Amino acid sequence: MIGSVFSIPSLLDSVGEETVNDMLQTFSCVSEGVQLNEEVEKFVRNSSVEFYKRKMSVTYLVTDEDDRVAGIFTLTHKAVDIPAGGMSNAQRKKIQKFAQLDQETGVFRASAYLIAQFGKNYAVNNGKSIRGTELMECTMSVLHDAQEMAILDGYDKLDINALEKAYKNRLSLLHDFLYQEPVQSRKPT
Repeated sequence: MIGSVFSIPSLLDSVGEETVNDMLQTFSCVSEGVQLNEEVEKFVRNSSVEFYKRKMSVTYLVTDEDDRVAGIFTLTHKAVDIPAGGMSNAQRKKIQKFAQLDQETGVFRASAYLIAQFGKNYAVNNGKSIRGTELMECTMSVLHDAQEMAILDGYDKLDINALEKAYKNRLSLLHDFLYQEPVQSRKPT
């Protein structure tokens, strides 16, 4: 069962870098003595904070109901080239809403999110405290919010700033919901 989703930037702001690094060191991709994904484990433990500081990616920690890090996902943005040759006029019109045509190369360039890292923490309940589908649902939820915010704000590209803004907006909505003043009923006069 999923507890919460926290971004590294929000954790750095609230608990500090030392505590975040301590949390990240508990992440393991070893199950029953077998290393399942050393690349993900090394990234989480050694690079995820630095990649955020350099605005290269944002890593999210997904906790279980006991507030243990059950899984992670890392999002980044990437330029995607789409060849314009062979496209119908209708297809060109649609893609021009999201991409720019490079006249010299005949390629549309669009900005897209990339799931750069994705993994379960096998140090917590041998990876059974979260299913891969639950982790993907969390990932897609953050991506959906970021895309929606980018569209509403008129961003011409999706980037790390859009991810951060969407995450902060989600936190703000959650905070407002949790701490709203109770509505008092009025007595008839």
